Amino acid sequence: MRSLITSSLTLVCLTAAVAASAAAPRNVEVVTSGTPHRPLYSIAFEQDGEHGLAVGDRGTMLVTADGGASWERGQLDTELAAFDAALSGDKRVVVGQMGLIRYSDDGGASWTAVDAGTSQRLMGVSMNASGLAVAVGSFGTILLSEDGGASWRESAFNPATLVKDNYEPHLNDVHVSADGTVTIVGEFGMVLRSPDGGANWEGVHSGDVSLFGLDLHANGLGYAVGQSGTVLRTTDGGATWTSLETDLEANLLGVYADGDGTVTVPGMRRMIVSDDGGESWTQVTDGDVDRNWYIGAAATGEGLFVAGHTGRVLRVEKRPSGG
Repeated sequence: MRSLITSSLTLVCLTAAVAASAAAPRNVEVVTSGTPHRPLYSIAFEQDGEHGLAVGDRGTMLVTADGGASWERGQLDTELAAFDAALSGDKRVVVGQMGLIRYSDDGGASWTAVDAGTSQRLMGVSMNASGLAVAVGSFGTILLSEDGGASWRESAFNPATLVKDNYEPHLNDVHVSADGTVTIVGEFGMVLRSPDGGANWEGVHSGDVSLFGLDLHANGLGYAVGQSGTVLRTTDGGATWTSLETDLEANLLGVYADGDGTVTVPGMRRMIVSDDGGESWTQVTDGDVDRNWYIGAAATGEGLFVAGHTGRVLRVEKRPSGG
């Protein structure tokens, strides 16, 4: 999903009105803001709901230890863009431009440069508590780690085999489940799934538009979002997917779903929310979300957070005002 932002920050999205729904408005609050030339591309939290990272251009990294209520600048020691981060226990992995991988096993106190074995742009990374980590990126790149990100190897699977004319698709986001199931989204509406930690793969969805963001939960519920207002939903852990109607043409860049049916989707000059599991949608109009772009979405007890332009982190109400 980061490829869309980095390739054209001036993209104008022509957007239709979101279908009328029962979802109530959300309030938006700017928690922290940086400079125009250092946007953030991802935000992620550890399962404790307290420790988190936001990463972005020129190695920008923000850290929080209070669930996102406050943020401080961290150090990655790189001028390359960092596109995504994953956290599990004391382990941290950051991936990005030109095969960038940074690894920490002490909660982010120190970082080590890791050889990715590739110079391709890495756009997404995910890791489970067992130390299985997967990074994905340009031209079908899939990297696997069994030690929480300390070392990596390239997957033997080639996603181009699932695409007409063997075109190598860009892969934009990934989720690693507790049981080792891996789900990847990317170009051509592609959803790839491995039930065994990357040993075997199958294509479970394809289409005409790119998918940029993915959110999956232990109960099997999940969403994938992308170009032209695309929102897909799964109820079986990513084995099958259903398209949901949004009446949007905007590019949607991230997604977070709560257990009570609320779904928040940030994007290019649009943010939409649903209170009924994606059956209907309402556009968020508070703040600058209808004039600028926001991307990753993650939640803690302090609220739901999105990151984006000018190094901003926003707190968005997870539930309707007064709900």
